Amino acid sequence: MKKFLKSIVLVAVTLTISSCSDNDDNQTNDNMSFTQVSTSGSLPLGLRGHQMIQFNNKLWIIGGTNDSNTITNTVLNSVDGIVWNLVTTTGDAIPARSYHKCIVFNSKLWIIGGYDGNGRSDVFSSTDGVNWVEESTNVAFGNRYAFDVVVYNSKLWLIGGVSGNNTNVHNDVWSSTDGVTWTEEEDLTSFEKRGHHKAFVYDNKMWICGGNGNGNTYGDIQSSSDGINWTQEVISGFEPIYGHQLVVKNDEFYILGGRDSNSYYNTILKSTDGKNWSEVEVSNPFPASCYHQAALFDGDIFVYGGSDGSSLNVSSMWKSN
Repeated sequence: MKKFLKSIVLVAVTLTISSCSDNDDNQTNDNMSFTQVSTSGSLPLGLRGHQMIQFNNKLWIIGGTNDSNTITNTVLNSVDGIVWNLVTTTGDAIPARSYHKCIVFNSKLWIIGGYDGNGRSDVFSSTDGVNWVEESTNVAFGNRYAFDVVVYNSKLWLIGGVSGNNTNVHNDVWSSTDGVTWTEEEDLTSFEKRGHHKAFVYDNKMWICGGNGNGNTYGDIQSSSDGINWTQEVISGFEPIYGHQLVVKNDEFYILGGRDSNSYYNTILKSTDGKNWSEVEVSNPFPASCYHQAALFDGDIFVYGGSDGSSLNVSSMWKSN
């Protein structure tokens, strides 16, 4: 009888240890901290609606609206996110813009569309971020801003956005193999018309999350394998938001900041599948804002600028630890 009881205890302890080990293996780190970067050089005091992107081992900031509500065409770069250089561009001149999209495609840095008081329909590309070529002055999707673009199946895909003076909101989808000629894949998708959303690629599908349009802020997440047929995903932990940022790091998706109809946020959400999101505990967070930028650079997430609803833009640069 004593041997039998000892065997039961031993089995129970073994099962407990195994169970704990399995749980430990599945746990992820839901903690993050940020440090404000003491920048130097030519970085403006604050921007909103700009773009920040990693390209050719540098971090780049292009365009945006400054504290004087002046829309700019400034190009800056940095090798460390600390010291910033004003780039004297060559080639075709880049007109000022905000709420445009910069993306790396076919080993080039691209600037697409944007807002200049109405909307822009031009496309620029560069192999080095310095010398620029105007690829098109009037692309097929017309004047457009507050859209998002992803690279999927060797094409650029443009999803949604706004045209006119914040008057026409879209839920169309366009694709291009070269950044110049664009094909409308779908005119009216099943998801609501929106701008200031985010798009990403995962599991051989394109995904969009959040956004706003026609007075509504959206908390849905949609996916599509062809850009035509979209599925509203069953989600958890994701609330209506727009003007947010999305960064992919170590096969995990991070949503940073944004706003709804009432508040500005510095919340960070994390997901491994695009559907189920959990809030990350953040110590020393970046300021609550929307229309900011976040980019992965040298293994860290950098966050810069944005609007917090005050008369001045957020002027600080932050880096994850």
